[in-house]
Amino acid sequence: MGLVDKWNKWRDVSKRKNAVGEAISSRNPDTVKVALANISPAEASDDDKSGWLRRAIDEQDAECFKAVLKFTDTPNLVFKIDEGGRYTDYHYYSLLCYALTKARTHDISKMLAGDPRVKVTDDDLEAAKNGGMQDVAAILAGRVADIRRHEADLRQQEAIHLDQEAAAGGAPKAEAPPLPAAPAAAHDGPAETWALMSETSIAHVTASKAIGRKMTEIFNFESKERTLITTNLDTGAETLGAAEKFETVPESAVKHAAEMLKTLSAGGDGQKMTFRL
Repeated sequence: MGLVDKWNKWRDVSKRKNAVGEAISSRNPDTVKVALANISPAEASDDDKSGWLRRAIDEQDAECFKAVLKFTDTPNLVFKIDEGGRYTDYHYYSLLCYALTKARTHDISKMLAGDPRVKVTDDDLEAAKNGGMQDVAAILAGRVADIRRHEADLRQQEAIHLDQEAAAGGAPKAEAPPLPAAPAAAHDGPAETWALMSETSIAHVTASKAIGRKMTEIFNFESKERTLITTNLDTGAETLGAAEKFETVPESAVKHAAEMLKTLSAGGDGQKMTFRL
C-alpha cells in the first residue's frame, strides 16, 4: 500500500470516528448506533473508546451511553484526566466513578451500579451517598455487602483449611488428588469444585445452600491476581469484585491454588478437568 493509499485510509477512518463523537453530541441514540455501525471494533483504540464513553456520560443521555457501552464492551474501562493547571496532574476514573463524581449523572450512574460486570468499591458507595443519589447508593450498598459476605465466607473456608492443616501437624499432602466426595445435593454443607480454566489460571467454586450463595475465586498466575465472583443462588445475580494482587491474598490460598493448578494440568493434553473435594 502506497503513502497516498495509507493517507486516504487514515482520513476515512478518522472521518468515521469523528462522526461517532458528533452523533453522541446530538444525543440521538439512533444516530449514535448508525455511526458506531460504520466502525469496526479493530479500528477503535482504547483512547477512542474512553473518549466516546466519557463524552456520552457528559451528555447525560442514558440511551446514547448504553449504545456506546454495548459497542465498546468495556464496563470497567479506566481513563485518566489531567486536572492540573500549570502542572500536569493526572487523575484516574472508572466509568462509574466519573459518572458519580464528575458528571453527576443519575441515570447513567444507576445503570452502571446495577451492571453485574462493573466493579464497585466503598468509594463509589460514599460518592453516591454524598451526591444525594440514594437509590444508586442502595444498589451499591447491596453489591458491596455481597462482596463482604463473599470475602467473609472465603476467610471462613481458609480458617477451616488452616485448622485441618494444624490438626494434621503440618504433614505434607499426598501428590495424588483425594477421591471425589458425595455430590453437593447429597448434603447441606458447602460444596467445593476446582476447575482448570487455562494453562495459567484456575477457578475455585464454593456453593452454600445455607447462605444461598456461590462464590468463585479465579486465580490467574500470569497476572498474579485473584478475582472474586459472588452469585446469588436464588436470583442468579452476579457480583464481580475488584482484582486483588497475590501480595494481598493469604499465602496459603495462593499456594493451595498453585498446587491444584499443577494437579489438574497434569490431567492430560490440556483438557479442562475438574474434581470435587
